[in-house]
Amino acid sequence: MTDDPEHDERWAGELLRQGIEDKDVEAVRHAGALLVELRDTTSLADPRQPHWTRRLLEVCRTAYQMTGDPAYGQIALHLDRQIRAVTRVAGDERLQRLTTTAHTLLRRYDEGGSVVDLESAVESATQALSDQDHPGRAELLHTLGVALHRRFTHRGDLADLRKSVETLTAAVAAVPEGNPDETRFGVSLRAAVRELHGHDPSHPPEPATRRPAADDPPERPATSATGAVALLERADRTGDTGALAAAIELLEASDGPGDLTNLGIALRMRFEHTGNPADLDAAVDTGRRAVDRMPADDPMRYVSFAMYGAALGARYEHTGSGADLVAAVDAGRQAAQMLDEEDPAHTGILFGHVRTIQAQRPGGYTSPPSTGRMLPPLPDPAAESERRVRTAVDLLTRAQAIGDVAVLEPAAELARTADDPHMLSAVLHTRHRMNGDPADLAELVDVTRSLVAGLDPGDPNAAGRHTNLAGALYNLFEAGGDPAVLDEAVAAARRGVELGDGSDQSPALRHNLVNMLHQRYRRGRSGADRDEALATATGAVADPAHRTCDSCLEILASLYFDRFEDSWDPADLDRLVIALGDRLRSAEELSEEDRARTTLNLVAALRMRYQRRGARSDLTTALDLVRDPGADHEHRAMYLVETAILWRLRLEAGDVPDLDRLDAAVRDLREALRSFPPGSARWEGTLATLGLMLMRRFEYSGVRGDLDAAVTAFDAAARVGSLPGSHFGRALVLMARHRAGHDPADLDAAITAGRRAVALLPDGHPERTSALCNLAVSLNRRGIDSDRAAALAAWEAAASASTGLTWARLRSVYGWATCLADRDGPAAAVDVYALGVDLLGLLAWPGMARGDQQHLLEQEESGLARDAAATAVDGSDPGRATEFLDNGRGLLWAQALRLRTELDLLHRARPELATALARTRAALEV
Repeated sequence: MTDDPEHDERWAGELLRQGIEDKDVEAVRHAGALLVELRDTTSLADPRQPHWTRRLLEVCRTAYQMTGDPAYGQIALHLDRQIRAVTRVAGDERLQRLTTTAHTLLRRYDEGGSVVDLESAVESATQALSDQDHPGRAELLHTLGVALHRRFTHRGDLADLRKSVETLTAAVAAVPEGNPDETRFGVSLRAAVRELHGHDPSHPPEPATRRPAADDPPERPATSATGAVALLERADRTGDTGALAAAIELLEASDGPGDLTNLGIALRMRFEHTGNPADLDAAVDTGRRAVDRMPADDPMRYVSFAMYGAALGARYEHTGSGADLVAAVDAGRQAAQMLDEEDPAHTGILFGHVRTIQAQRPGGYTSPPSTGRMLPPLPDPAAESERRVRTAVDLLTRAQAIGDVAVLEPAAELARTADDPHMLSAVLHTRHRMNGDPADLAELVDVTRSLVAGLDPGDPNAAGRHTNLAGALYNLFEAGGDPAVLDEAVAAARRGVELGDGSDQSPALRHNLVNMLHQRYRRGRSGADRDEALATATGAVADPAHRTCDSCLEILASLYFDRFEDSWDPADLDRLVIALGDRLRSAEELSEEDRARTTLNLVAALRMRYQRRGARSDLTTALDLVRDPGADHEHRAMYLVETAILWRLRLEAGDVPDLDRLDAAVRDLREALRSFPPGSARWEGTLATLGLMLMRRFEYSGVRGDLDAAVTAFDAAARVGSLPGSHFGRALVLMARHRAGHDPADLDAAITAGRRAVALLPDGHPERTSALCNLAVSLNRRGIDSDRAAALAAWEAAASASTGLTWARLRSVYGWATCLADRDGPAAAVDVYALGVDLLGLLAWPGMARGDQQHLLEQEESGLARDAAATAVDGSDPGRATEFLDNGRGLLWAQALRLRTELDLLHRARPELATALARTRAALEV
């Protein structure tokens, strides 16, 4: 707070903006505190006061929206009504402003003791009373009389005290008979009269009655405690402990509820001076007696409750007793409910109520069991239960707002005694989340089970109840690891999905089930759990409102990858690419870590799909995605490895060799290798990639050292031996060195490594085809009859594998047919070549782009149809020779004709669609 109101207002506005943008509740509260202090330290006659009130209203509304605290909502409502009431008031605006100023300044003087406020209150009230027809004249006279009495106490001018008595007498006379203010004004008048009598004995000790005694209601007997109020005020203003002691002595002689309330205030004041906890205990006991004795119809009853709550709140701040906090909150709520919302005191009590609930004391104390009753019991059991639940809500709000765990113990006890399992489950859930107590979790499961068991048919909350039970059980499973508990959680979540099908909550319910099924799949690797999780997650993200659910998209990608590794179904690889792409595009709040990891996974999925199908668009997309994130990035090593693999594939696809690019890739891989723990799977995989890159560099540079370095890299990777690729790559590079140096030892080692790679790859694995083909080449090269037989068997197995990579199957067909023709004659190879010609259609399948089809046929066909036809002619079968030539050379033309025939059928049914498709196809073929 500064001396510049404009600066403070701008700072409050900035805090409010920051709080809204960052969802920072503390910033919003700080803005509110600044505005309250700004209003309280500036003259209410200041024309900026209404603007600050509106800004405070905005703060309270924002705090209510962010925290859900009903107290903020009540304060906002009251401020709004105040603003509207001021706007609606007819007559002179200056008069209204003066009236409001007088009331508020006096209250602010009582709270802060500023002499300037007191003088301004007297001046404003005096000016406002110049209008004899003022509608609130009685209240204004009372305000002026009390202000003059306060000024006498402050500076001792007896003229102020006499003027106070005169003004208060007029206030009592102006109030209508039977009005509740009559008693309040009379108390103020008697206090002023008795003090004036003490200074001027000629003045009567009691005020004159304004009407015949027979007509007056019986007056409460006067006590010697009347002068204690002035002593208390003097002690509060000056810190005079002697005046405080005298006030306590006077008040202790009275047993009236008003005097007991004042005694409680005095004892709290003495505690602030001495720090003696006995004074605080006595203040609480005295406040409880005042509440017990105060008549139900007394208009000042709210003061007793408010002061009792203040004493309890002070003791709570000193001892941390949860029972005191419960009682303080309850007393504050009841005090506020006793006042009309238009009453100026209502806002002050509400602010005190909020401060009690949200006092900045973030826990660290114990909450002993409550002893004795907190407040006089309400006669209606239903009302008592409602009161307990409301108090539990306040305590739960405090715990969630500032992390005060200890207040949840009385909150739980209130929910139990109110027999409200819904409230109890909320408290237990919050407390377990904050401190992880297993006992809370066990009770939470029991409570949620009872709520599910008590559901009526058709209950609209049934889906939520089952989902809450599933969540509690899942937490219990995570704490104990019991599979039976996880099974029960899955069943409850599944039932929640069934009951909520078609509702707005359906995607969220599916999301919960997906998480639990995924967890169970990770433990048991059940294909049924995996497939159900995939179907459920797909249904969840199909909803537009849930399409960006990062968790579901991540689980979808993980499960598709797992299923692809089990089945090697290309459709699952397609779904994996889509799920990872959706996660990158749709998830709004991906962390840098998640974004980097998802990008790498998508690059790997596109690379795998390219290696299986040969669509260069996948390779291009992957290269566009992968970028060097910088030297300090956590995932830089993986980026370097993926980039090197992609560039190697580009070379193998026919790109012009770039030795500088090859040198950079080798350097990057050696850098990445230093980032992984030796012996780890990533270290082994990076070594294998380095070996392949060195072999490719040798092919273009001819430097024998690259070949030796490649063998060394694969030797190190193969010693770890967890990845089939290490042995497969070692076989490739040893074979390359054998061709370069003709060392039989390299060939023998290549065959051994090739056999090890085949043994590590199960039947049906797509990579097994290329491993068998490579092994067959090595065996055939060694030239031993038994090796040639084994090579033929390996080529046959590879060419016949329906799940194998098509390009590897075609290469196996070449080897198998060539070896078979050499051994048994051309006729023996005709059927093998027939298989190869059929595979050409699978290699360049119609779903690929025309450019990719042509590229693959140029790369892999290599005269297959011609060689097949020649073999058929040598085998005296010219008819098949013609068939081979037609099928091989006219493959793409035949596909185009088949598509055109399908277009003719479409034209008969929907000519407009056929015409549009024809235009599109023509544009794509240009």
